[in-house]
Amino acid sequence: MPDEDVVALVHRALRVLEEAEATLAPYAPTPPELVDRLAAVAAALAARLAGPRQPLLLEAGCGDGRVAEALAAASQGYTVCLELDAELCARARRRAGLLVDVVQADLRRPPLARGLHLAYAYLLPDGVAEVIRHGLARIVLSLDYAAPGYAPRAHAVLDRHYLYVYALGVDVDRVADLLEKLPELLDAADQPDEPATA
Repeated sequence: MPDEDVVALVHRALRVLEEAEATLAPYAPTPPELVDRLAAVAAALAARLAGPRQPLLLEAGCGDGRVAEALAAASQGYTVCLELDAELCARARRRAGLLVDVVQADLRRPPLARGLHLAYAYLLPDGVAEVIRHGLARIVLSLDYAAPGYAPRAHAVLDRHYLYVYALGVDVDRVADLLEKLPELLDAADQPDEPATA
């Protein structure tokens, strides 16, 4: 985990930016080299929670919808793309496949039911806290930013980034083994598929 003083300093700086911009996240796309790895881990967690049903996923602050598409493809789950910015919603809608719906809305007042299987967020700390506070998903994956006031159930280093995992509700026991081996899951998702042997 990063040094606590540095994290506190970064959180204070981000809070100043949030107040100045009145936003939960400026548009900063998830680094492209991480998308497939994050989607693979999200798919494994969502599938375990969904059981025989289709996984239900959310990308909070979806920007252009790139990660939502990867989540849907990896999990074969219905994915909601939640974005406040109208221009980014239009871009996400152009990209969206059959398993992705784009909803223009403010995360502080989400028009969604609670308890989706998994949410992914690359938002500032208060944005991640909003996803958790509203109970939008049973598992929340947050890239780089910890949610103030909430303790992550697991975390892992992903290249130069941190992945925080928040688990809400009774379904946590169903994914406990996956959370314990989160670094291995991320490493496995980074390995190319083995060619089939005859």
